[in-house]
Amino acid sequence: MGSGTPMDDDRPLRGSLQGKILSRALLISIVPLLLIASVTLGSLLGLSRSTETSLGTSRETLLRNVVGGNAREDAMSVMRQVERLMAERIGNVMDWAETPSIYYASVQAAQEEGDALRARPIDELEQTYGEERRLAPGSVSELFLRGLAEREPMFAELFFTDRNGFTVGGNRRTTDFVQRDEGWWAYAWEHGLYLGPVARDASAQAFGVPMAVRIDHPKTGRPVGVMKAVISLNLLQETATQIANNARSEVSLITRDELLLAETASDHAAARIMNPSVEFNQQTDEAFRAALGSSNPGYLLQQNHVVGYMSLLAAEGNLWTMLEDAAIDPNVLDWVAVVRDTNDDALAPLTGLDVVQDSVTSTGQTFVILGLLALIAVIAASFVVSTRLANGIVQPLRSLRRTAHDIADRQLPALVEQVQHVESDEELPPVPSVELHTDDEIEDVAEAFNVVRSTAVQLAAEQARSRKNVSRMFV
Repeated sequence: MGSGTPMDDDRPLRGSLQGKILSRALLISIVPLLLIASVTLGSLLGLSRSTETSLGTSRETLLRNVVGGNAREDAMSVMRQVERLMAERIGNVMDWAETPSIYYASVQAAQEEGDALRARPIDELEQTYGEERRLAPGSVSELFLRGLAEREPMFAELFFTDRNGFTVGGNRRTTDFVQRDEGWWAYAWEHGLYLGPVARDASAQAFGVPMAVRIDHPKTGRPVGVMKAVISLNLLQETATQIANNARSEVSLITRDELLLAETASDHAAARIMNPSVEFNQQTDEAFRAALGSSNPGYLLQQNHVVGYMSLLAAEGNLWTMLEDAAIDPNVLDWVAVVRDTNDDALAPLTGLDVVQDSVTSTGQTFVILGLLALIAVIAASFVVSTRLANGIVQPLRSLRRTAHDIADRQLPALVEQVQHVESDEELPPVPSVELHTDDEIEDVAEAFNVVRSTAVQLAAEQARSRKNVSRMFV
């Protein structure tokens, strides 16, 4: 009887009442939770990404306007100082050309000896004056120039000529005695001032900027000679070094032909200065090309460096007035300063933003992890609560089911068998009732089952007595 009915936990969880209660409870609790968690996490991630985007935009703006601006300002500072120093040195030579000892020495040399030599061939004069190569060796004017050269080491060479182009005196012996066949002498004699591109001076045995100033008589204003000077590249190199140390950067000065005039990174190595065979690394070459390709001050953002650049032609000052008055092409000084920041100071203004951006990213990730952990914890708690709830409902029902099967399969047949041997006035053996104390509808079902059980027992007993009485009537 009832041998095919599933007992206890034979039914799979999916098809059982416990499984149905558990799945519906989890569905009711988890689906809204997942929706809320998805919206919350999505909002947090969106806020984090929005904040990172805003910080990234701020970083780029700060990088352009502050960091790039600082590098550009450093390059402008280099060229302003170079322009000022060049104007000062040219002014110095112009002042010296007006010194009485200089123009009187020029006039005297021409009157005493120079005018008489003018008609002689240059080669013959070079041989005649090949040893001294000047008209007034050891003169007061020459001693004056030597003193100036010692006080002003930025001049690699200083000497002057008479009106015939013959060297009168200088701080050192020149390579030639006759100068009137030189382009610089002729230009200075005609225009009053000459300024040439950087070149290696044979007399000074050094690279420098050649310049020449006409010596005019203070009273008559007539030309009486020419003073030549070579401004040493040491002037540019010391300026670059000073600014590089102050700005903690690398400073280079280059010509339009990409020849180095100064390079603090190599400490102005002689083998690299004005050497067309010098090679640059990729980033340096990129920076030089950007600088040479622009006539205005600017900057270049590289992977780990910020480069500022400016052309000397863009620097305003008295230098250009001097050149304009003498009809000198300013392109002879078309130099470019390149300032390359090589340390963390260049990016110091970005440090605060980087910290905030890292903090926002870390906080966003932390919120996501905490949200996922909280979601898992709530799901686990929902599962435990739903399981306990399902068990609280299913366990009494299982107990009721087990009791019903026990009465139907074992107790009731046994009771019927016993009733057949019990006299009519004897009491029936007791059949245990179902005892459930759940204080809910399940307990009511158990009590109703007990009523049905009692009625079934009484009915079975009466049937058994009736059959027994009928049997006696026919015996």
